[in-house]
Amino acid sequence: MKTKYLYPALVMLLLTLSLGLETPEAGTVSPLIAASEKGDLKTANELLAKGADVNARNGYGWTALMFASEKGHADIARALLAKGVDVNAKNKHGQTALMIASLNGHADIVKALLAKGANVNAQSKYGSTALMFASLKGHTDIARALLAKGADVSVKNREGQTALSLATNEKMRRLLDLVIAAEYGDLEAVKRLLEAKGADVNAQDKDGWTALIHASWNGHTDIARVLLATGADVNAQDKHGWTALMIASMKGHADIARALLAKDADVNVHSKYGSTALMFASEKGHADIVRILLAKGADVSVKDKEGQTALSLAANEAVKEIMKNNIGFTTGLWHGITSVPRYFEMWDMRFPPKEAWSREYNIGLFVGMILVVFIGFMIRW
Repeated sequence: MKTKYLYPALVMLLLTLSLGLETPEAGTVSPLIAASEKGDLKTANELLAKGADVNARNGYGWTALMFASEKGHADIARALLAKGVDVNAKNKHGQTALMIASLNGHADIVKALLAKGANVNAQSKYGSTALMFASLKGHTDIARALLAKGADVSVKNREGQTALSLATNEKMRRLLDLVIAAEYGDLEAVKRLLEAKGADVNAQDKDGWTALIHASWNGHTDIARVLLATGADVNAQDKHGWTALMIASMKGHADIARALLAKDADVNVHSKYGSTALMFASEKGHADIVRILLAKGADVSVKDKEGQTALSLAANEAVKEIMKNNIGFTTGLWHGITSVPRYFEMWDMRFPPKEAWSREYNIGLFVGMILVVFIGFMIRW
């Protein structure tokens, strides 16, 4: 056999051994164990009817149920379960029938064992769980069934491995990792992971992105709501200081922005570069989100590290008009602006340097109107 073909097989063998799995030798076995291993349902039923010991073991501690679970003999497994076999019995390595069925991909047996109260988080002598076995072999259907019964994704074996670190394919990693599930929009996986023990709703990837930030980036509104309802940190920041609200504002996901604000997202928090959610929405031209943020008290006067404001970053006229109206003349007067310097400070906010000509025109018009009114008043006097 060529080395390149031998290596993957060797890796799988070593991983399997690290989980404590071995193929049982027959040794001295009972007739029921022999029938269960061979899949001889008729003989197994006859033996059970005659009172055969359902919990008899071979030299390695394997029971008839373990053999049936390994070989995929679902009918025999059900017959044994109906006779009260110990569903949580362990062999000499601490493996249960559930672990064995999970490794070998027998989903129907896994479900039957779980229905009879199999301990989903039982650990072998090596610290392995049924979820780890399913993850190692890529049996996502079984992993889903285990997660639905509360499988703990955070458990580590004696080598420090988790079900996620043992995962051999992207589909399994997506199923086991809350952050990845949120990124890909797998709502059912998100729900299962949140319902299972050990799923950290605020876990961060290498960039500091949480599941909520990923959901906000990709527009997965339902997932964002589920995460928020489960206690996701609405103001968590990644390595750049970006929050889910900034991301949703940048991407134009208005429904997610509303959901975040309803959970008290900080509308004025700054990134490491001084940017705010309003700046992102303004720069991308998302007028609807600009309105939403302003209604929640977004500060239009904030400047980033380059001296830019949300208005100076505005991508289109619609956004500019919304912000100009928000900090306009009428608003200024009715909020107690009594000094000319303060009025012109606000006027400058309405018109950044690139619109200086417009600002000068408006200031001139304003001064002219005052002079006309003043002269008219003096003439009448």
